Parts: sequence; structure tokens; C-alpha cells
Amino acid sequence: MIFHEIGNPVGPTVLLLGPEMAGWWSMAPLSKRLTSDFFCVLAGHDGYGEAYTTPFTSVEAEGRELCEWISTHVPKGQVDAIVGVGLGGQVAIEALCEDSGIARKAVFGDVLCVESPGSKGSAWLNGTFWRFIATRKNYAKGQMDAYGIPRAMLDVFMRDAKATPKETVRAQTLAVEQWRIPEDIRAITCPVRVTCAGLQSGPRRESGEVLARAIPGATLDVQRDLSRNELYLQYPDRCAETLIPWLTK
Repeated sequence: MIFHEIGNPVGPTVLLLGPEMAGWWSMAPLSKRLTSDFFCVLAGHDGYGEAYTTPFTSVEAEGRELCEWISTHVPKGQVDAIVGVGLGGQVAIEALCEDSGIARKAVFGDVLCVESPGSKGSAWLNGTFWRFIATRKNYAKGQMDAYGIPRAMLDVFMRDAKATPKETVRAQTLAVEQWRIPEDIRAITCPVRVTCAGLQSGPRRESGEVLARAIPGATLDVQRDLSRNELYLQYPDRCAETLIPWLTK
């Protein structure tokens, strides 16, 4: 994983993990709304974009990597909050199950945790057609729409897509769709907020409810007018308006 730090260095630390098939930059618009109050760390997943030389192996491995980074780089080994979306949410959950003390609060957005039919086929197709996504704008725009990535980020998306091997695409897609809630999830004791976009497919909508029930004391916020990842990637002002009061109380 790679990490970029921005914002007020004396403010509370918020770690932002974006979804699969998107670089750390996908969370940059949200981070800009937070930097007056927080010190933001934006994480990029293994195997993708700038981190293309490090193979993506599993969600669990990235969770352990995240724990190691926090213990090494963050005072007292604890961030004030982790905000994870999609794959980023899965990684954050694995990290908190590994060490529940790494964060004071956590937000998990649009995290898939129930069976999604056709996951193996989806992973194969994504990998097979990735070369078109990396070189043809129309294909790239379609992929960005599917993941909720703003089209204004087309240039940086295609830059990272060209650097990303198809093996990463297949591995990340399969890992995200086959991930299930860890047996030790009740080890997460910090306050947790789960958000879920209401215009997603059935398994993704169901996942929000299942995840919120599995974590002690977690609250569920359903954004009924939005689709996958859009709250965090396409509506940073709206997201910040809901996040900041919760993070600072």
C-alpha cells in the first residue's frame, strides 16, 4: 500500500481508504473538505496505479499492512478515525479485527459482505477487458460510472489503469466479491458508522444491513438517492457535512 498525507499536521488524524479499481486520489476531494480540521492520510491499494509493483494478495494481507503502517507512523499507534469505502472498508474491518486499538472511530461505506452471483465471471471479464479500459475513453468512462468515480478524474484514472496489470484487476474484483464478515468482528469496539447507497444492486444494499447488525453498537445510514460509492467520491460536500459532526463529537 502507499500513503499520502495532507492537511493540518496538528489536527486529528483521519485515514481514508478508497474502493477497488481506484487510486488514493479518489478520496482527495473529500479530504480537501476535511483538511481545515483534520490531518488526512490517503491510502492506495497494492497492485493498483502507483503501487503496481506490489502484488495484491488479499484483503486480510492489506489489513495487516495497514496495522503495521499505523503502528509505525502514527503517534500512540492510533488514528482518530478510519473511513473505508468498498475494498477500503473491507481492509479497514480486517485491520480493526487484527488490532481494535488502531482507531477511535470507523466509517464503512458500501462494503459488500454477502454473496454476489457471478463473482468469478465478473473477475475474469474485468481482467480480460482491462486493456480496453486503460486505452479507450468510452470504456474507461463506463468503468468509472460503475464504481462511482467522477468522470472529471478520467485522465488520472486512465493513467493508473495503464500501469495496473490485469492480474491485479482480477484479484481485487474476486477478493471484494468473495469477502465475508470475519468471525471476530465483534472485537471491533470503537463507534462505527455504516453507510449504504440505496440505488445499488440487491446484495450490496443487503450488505449494509448485515454489516451494521454484526458490529456491536454500529449505526446504519442509507443514502437512498445515491449509487455505489457516490457519497464519498461524487458528493464530497454532502459527505463532509455528515461526517465532520460525527467525527468531532
